[in-house]
Amino acid sequence: MRTYRPKYTVEGVVQQSRRWWLDFHDHQGVRRRLAGMTDRRATEAIGRTIQRLIWCKAAGEPPEPSLISQVGTMPSKLQDALCCIGLVDEARGSALRPLLEHLEGTPEAPGFRESLVARGATAAYVDQAVSRTRRIIQGCGFRRWNDISAGKVMVFLHGLCQACPGPSGPPRRGLSAQSFNGYLAAMKAFCKWMVDEGRGHRSPLAHLVGLNVRADRRHDRRAISAEEIGRLLAATRDGPPRCGTDGPQRAMLYRLAVESGLRAGELASLTPQSFDLSAACPTVTVQAAYSKRRRQDVLPLRLDTAQQLRDFLKTVAPNEVAFKMPAGRFARIFRADLAAARQKWLEESTPLERQDRERSGFLCYRDSSGRVADFHALRHSCASLLAAAGVHPKVAQVHMRLSTVELTLGRYTHVLAGQQAAALAALPSFSMTAGGGSGAAHTDNSRDAG
Repeated sequence: MRTYRPKYTVEGVVQQSRRWWLDFHDHQGVRRRLAGMTDRRATEAIGRTIQRLIWCKAAGEPPEPSLISQVGTMPSKLQDALCCIGLVDEARGSALRPLLEHLEGTPEAPGFRESLVARGATAAYVDQAVSRTRRIIQGCGFRRWNDISAGKVMVFLHGLCQACPGPSGPPRRGLSAQSFNGYLAAMKAFCKWMVDEGRGHRSPLAHLVGLNVRADRRHDRRAISAEEIGRLLAATRDGPPRCGTDGPQRAMLYRLAVESGLRAGELASLTPQSFDLSAACPTVTVQAAYSKRRRQDVLPLRLDTAQQLRDFLKTVAPNEVAFKMPAGRFARIFRADLAAARQKWLEESTPLERQDRERSGFLCYRDSSGRVADFHALRHSCASLLAAAGVHPKVAQVHMRLSTVELTLGRYTHVLAGQQAAALAALPSFSMTAGGGSGAAHTDNSRDAG
């Protein structure tokens, strides 16, 4: 291993390079020259590390972790050169690169973000997964693959779950269990991608499991009853414009949402061409690019709903979206319409009824149990109303476009107000008669006794 500074001539004047170089023979006996640092001692230290790599390669032994760590402190160009020579294998060489380069990608090597886009993930999902992964990497101080520690990830995420003081007012709540699991899933997916791409040997997070979501529910939804939906549609239809959307348009949107079970993003993608209202069975089509399960979905429509849509779409240009849903503001719009419908319901009551109605959760955004009625609750209402109408669970699953019947019944189907009492009323009476027999279940055995 020789350290030297090459000389070169510029306009007849001999000059010496500022950078020191290394001259050596690799494990195959091939002579190599690599540019080092401007400091001779630093270049000599790099030369000693390369010499140890050559000895390990010649002996057929893997380099020690401390030796790989020393390689990780070298400039990236020098690391690439060692990978090309074969002194560091491709996986170890990739592990020496900064994690943020693997996350965002470089012109030479696409990163985790590009892989998500190539798999057909939506832009919102990609941004969320990448931002969550970046927050963990930066929060834990991870720079390279070998720095990732399962313990540090769990400690960091548990710290995010703790309440923190707000800029003014009460302290902010930490992450919920569901958000905790989302962050963990994003980081685990990144590590799995690193292994699949050959950029890492084994995922250090593969054994981690998330929290129990049922123990920390922050945003449980409830199903909106048919009576509530009727009053919501009537009040919204006659209500004022909100953020550039008039009342009839919002009422039509809410009706389509509760009957079709479509999500907000799917509804926002609809155009007049998405509807086939002249067929014997009217339908609405969601293109695969906007469907959560990435396939084209064709859903039937009620005939009366199709008639209202036919009149509504006459005012919409063919290439425009059918419903204007301002991004980031539509949740507040729906909440305002719900509050307006409740206020109208309260004003219709008599003085004797007013107090009882004010205590009721009817048309409330959040009921006494803490469950909320937001826009996505209309999808829950669709499944719950189908169940209340006696629709077979498999049919409801297909209409809701869910993966399993268990998901349809367990998450989206709720017991509506009055259903439990009606079920109890269907039971036979167990009251005892004066003669000692039961009222409904009593049978006359006098004939047999005779």
